[in-house]
Amino acid sequence: MMKDRFNLKNSRHSNKNGVVMKLGFALLLTLLFSVFGFAGQLPDLVGFSDGHATYVFLPHPIPTNQGVVLWKKLPGGKWQKALPAVIRPIDDPYQMQKMLGPDYETLAKTMENPDPSQILTKLRRDPVYSLMLCFKVPKLSVLLGRLIVDGKVKKGQSISYRVEFVDRGNKHLRFTPTIQVTIAKPYVREVKHLKIQVQNRMAEIRFTYPKFNWKKPDWVVGFRLYRSEDGVKYQQVGKDFIYRLDNPKVNLQDGLLDYGKTYWYKVTTISYFGYESSGSTPVKVYVKDTEAPSIVKNVRAKFTGKGILVSWDLSPEPDVVGYDVYRGTSAESVKRKLNTALVPALQTFYLDSTCTEGEKYYYGIIAVDKAGNRSKMSARPYAVWEDNTPPPPPKWVKALYAHGAVNVSWAPVTKEKVRGYYVYRGMDKDHLLQVTPKPVGKKYQHFKDRGNGKKKFQLGEAYWVAVRAVDMSWNLSDYAFTKIRIPDTVPPQPSTGVMVDVRRNGDVYFNWNPSPSPDVTAYEISLREQGKRKPVAVRRTGTDTLRAFFPRLQKGHTYYLHIVSIDRAGNRSLKALEKKIDVRDYVPPPHPRNVFVRKTAKGYELIWNKVIDFDFVGYRIYRASSPMGTYQPVVKRLIKRENYVLPLTATKGYYQVRAVDSSGNESKHNEVVVIGQ
Repeated sequence: MMKDRFNLKNSRHSNKNGVVMKLGFALLLTLLFSVFGFAGQLPDLVGFSDGHATYVFLPHPIPTNQGVVLWKKLPGGKWQKALPAVIRPIDDPYQMQKMLGPDYETLAKTMENPDPSQILTKLRRDPVYSLMLCFKVPKLSVLLGRLIVDGKVKKGQSISYRVEFVDRGNKHLRFTPTIQVTIAKPYVREVKHLKIQVQNRMAEIRFTYPKFNWKKPDWVVGFRLYRSEDGVKYQQVGKDFIYRLDNPKVNLQDGLLDYGKTYWYKVTTISYFGYESSGSTPVKVYVKDTEAPSIVKNVRAKFTGKGILVSWDLSPEPDVVGYDVYRGTSAESVKRKLNTALVPALQTFYLDSTCTEGEKYYYGIIAVDKAGNRSKMSARPYAVWEDNTPPPPPKWVKALYAHGAVNVSWAPVTKEKVRGYYVYRGMDKDHLLQVTPKPVGKKYQHFKDRGNGKKKFQLGEAYWVAVRAVDMSWNLSDYAFTKIRIPDTVPPQPSTGVMVDVRRNGDVYFNWNPSPSPDVTAYEISLREQGKRKPVAVRRTGTDTLRAFFPRLQKGHTYYLHIVSIDRAGNRSLKALEKKIDVRDYVPPPHPRNVFVRKTAKGYELIWNKVIDFDFVGYRIYRASSPMGTYQPVVKRLIKRENYVLPLTATKGYYQVRAVDSSGNESKHNEVVVIGQ
């Protein structure tokens, strides 16, 4: 390839022919990463040839108060100046800006500073930055006096070069070591063993190239990547070449390739002096399409009378060849493919005429490209095949109560397809409760109704049970009725309490609390005397009155009152309310009057008037040692007559006669008589 050169027409540093090699970014990074990797081996002078000229470069910057002179010597000749003038670094920043032209913008962006004075100052003070920018902006290396071109050469010559440093007065300071340059086109090693891997739309190009070495005549500074679609015409990938870094392994990438296409790649080498090689052996690759098309958008489903019409937006993917249409009865179950062949790419609708009336169907669309890649499924709209005709009701309904639940069964509807059946229940035929939130009995026509809440059903009550058929369009049939009475086998609870009032004459009045069971309709009351099995009285009463009495019970006797609750089904409470009644009163009889004592041959005879009282049963005699002392009974048994003889040996003291009634009450305020005083 032709070498690329540039001219500095107004440069005071240009050679006789005004020819200067054009360097790219490669030398910048190559020297920065590779040359400084060999910083200890960096020479004072570098020379190379492209077969037409010699290029001498000073890796180290020239001090601002010094200049350089290029000297050369042909074989068998003497040292002579290659260029007549002393070359000095430019010292006018604005002249530098003017001479760099468009390259100054690159320089300013790299240094992140638009001020020419500050840029030139930094180039003088920072040798590393100066070297880096000399190769990034080739004109700068000329302006700084570090690149000298000798165009007066002949191919095949072997020429010695050295550079003389002089002061401001052109007085000699020192010479650099001598270098030998052969005027010939150098050997450039091509890239070999190019390896390319394609994934999706990205090509990764890999190869190896030896590390840079100053001691070897290797002037490759970078590479360029080329791509072709026909294997003949190649175009460069990217604007810049790839820099030859200090790593022998090079990885490049080329993206946004077209699926289904074949490409050829090759890599060329770039030398310092601008030569570009013909390139490596081309490598052919095929970009397989593995990318799925985008999701189909705006899918719609609508019942049209002839079926459900599914439509969607045209896929924007140019390689889509058709669509698959899927259906399901829920958004999660859209898995059944409806079409046997792909729906054409330009057709954006599909009529589904295989639906069942009243059923809700969900639809999804998948786009398919020519490589067989399939998109993700679209959104899943739904539609219902409309049906407004209700189904017939079941011909019969049966209900049977067992184990706390009502088992409902019915005749199936056979004239059309049904979704299932709703079951209803209620005490009022016109106000029924739906007990099945979803249709039931599609396969087996029965349902177990367990009632509501803890009470479930009201025992002993009659309920209406109804069933309605539900078709696929959710149309409801008329009611099919039956009636059932819930048997009451649960005994009621007994009464919770009773209050008893025993009168003096033996009448016993009592009232009781009602049973907590709401279905109690009667109470059975029985009275049994203690020690006897047969009750003395049995009565039955309703719930309108909760009181009763037993007249003239024998005082001094104990009775047991039993109250049994009876519900409307005739169930009796398992336990009866039981109350013990002691028949007695607490009013003492009158005391005996006119009590006196007389001494007879038989003893001391106590005599008193007869006590008249309806429940009087006898007398007791008491004695005390003093009138106000404690009286103790003298005779344990009751005395039935109005006199009693104490023996003459009776203890002296104070005596009382007390009357006793059938409740054991004794008279009070009794008269006192004295014996033995």
